[in-house]
Formats: sequence, C-alpha cells, structure tokens
Amino acid sequence: MRQNSTPSYFRIARMRALILFRTLCPPKLQFTVTVPEGGVKEGETFEVPYPEDDDDAVAVAEPAMVEPSVVEVDPIDIQLPAAPANTGLSPMQMEGGRVKENTGITGRWRTDLCSCCETCCCPFWIGCCCSGVLLGQVMQRFKLDACGRPGSSYESTCMVVSIITVVFNVILFVLGNTSRIGTVIWLALIIYLTIITTMTRIGFRRKYNIPAKCCGESCMDDCCCSFWCGICVICQLHRHTHDEREYPYELSSNTGLGSNAPEIV
Repeated sequence: MRQNSTPSYFRIARMRALILFRTLCPPKLQFTVTVPEGGVKEGETFEVPYPEDDDDAVAVAEPAMVEPSVVEVDPIDIQLPAAPANTGLSPMQMEGGRVKENTGITGRWRTDLCSCCETCCCPFWIGCCCSGVLLGQVMQRFKLDACGRPGSSYESTCMVVSIITVVFNVILFVLGNTSRIGTVIWLALIIYLTIITTMTRIGFRRKYNIPAKCCGESCMDDCCCSFWCGICVICQLHRHTHDEREYPYELSSNTGLGSNAPEIV
C-alpha cells in the first residue's frame, strides 16, 4: 500500500550498512539510507524520510495479532443469611433461624460484684434459695457440662446441677447439719459448687478478656470470690452475657433467658 505524500520520520538508533530501526508502530522494517556528510558515530541519531517506494522497505517481523478470547462462566447463585436486626452488637452467624452472637462486654464486667439487685432481684433470690438452679442455667448458657468443662454434653447441665443441689439440700434437711454425715454432705456440696463456680468464672474471664482483681492471672481470684461471695458471683455471671433490661430473667428456661435471646458463640 502506498503511503500518503507527507513523509513519516523515524529515529535511527544505530547505523549499519542496512539499518534496522524501530518505528513508532509495527511492523519492523529494513531499508537503506544515506549517511550525512561527516558520518555518524555509534550512539548518535538522525532522522530520515520514509522511502517513497515501498519495495525498498523490507519487513523484518510482523507482530502476531491475537484475537481476544472470551470465556463464558456460568453464574453462581450465592444465598446469604438475612442480617439480624441492629442491636448495637456485632452479629456473628445464624443457626436454625436463631441469631448467635457474642453479647458479653469485653475487658470488664458488665456489673459490679455487689450489684445483685441492680435491675431485677429475681436472680438474686433464686441464688439465695437454690444457687444450683441459677448456676446451672448460666453454665448451660455458656455451654459447660455439670463439671464446668466445655463440651457437647451441656444441654442437660441445668437439670443435673439443679438435681444435685436439691437432693443434697433435702438430705441436709432430713439429717441436719449437726450429724457427722450431714456435715460431710454439706462440705461436699460447698466444695462442688465452689469448684464449678470457679471454673465457670475462669471461662468467662478468658472469653471476655477480663483481668483478675488480685493474685495475678491465677485461679485464686476466681476461687476466693466463688467461695466467699458465691451468690454474688453467679448473679454477676448471669448479667454479663446479656443485658437484663432487654432479655429479662426466666426461671423456667434452661438458660435463664427467653427464646428470643441470642446464644453465646
């Protein structure tokens, strides 16, 4: 094809007998040019017009033209669960249509140790009359078994702890605390409740990154609080996972909460 009358200029990088030059656009060509008077040195550049006759220009290489390929991908339908209502807390996941989220406060307790009757006094009186019932509800809510260990056998924790507490109290009522057997049973019940309360409190502090008030990060802080202020500790654990003003206490529930309360992840 004949070029238009206006010559196209190209910059020459190096002179040889036949000069290979790079055009601004492909293809690459070779043609003979006349060196200016005085010659040129290696590395110098000069401009020459495009040859009038296309026959003088020889194509060296022509870039391959690659047709772009189009890959068809079948669309994938991804169904995401509906987002839970905004409660001011970060949602975690859905399970069986029920929202599961971590509702506890991190870094500190939601209520003080002695704030047993801050909102509702029902948990406090349940703890006074039969602390095993309230403790069992908190343990099952926190997915602990009757020995205070996390595991899959937590669904009957409230019933087991409640039965143990009620049976021991009935035996103590029949035998009395003055008898030797009654004293042994009373001590066994106190030791059992102290151990599982301590283990539950340790689990709470680790999950919510709550520092101990004394004795470093050992279990002594949890053990002392559970032994000397057991009812207050259980009430504090009960109130920490959920806001009691939004999710009031329910005695008939295995977790002490209504069915609308989110589970702990």
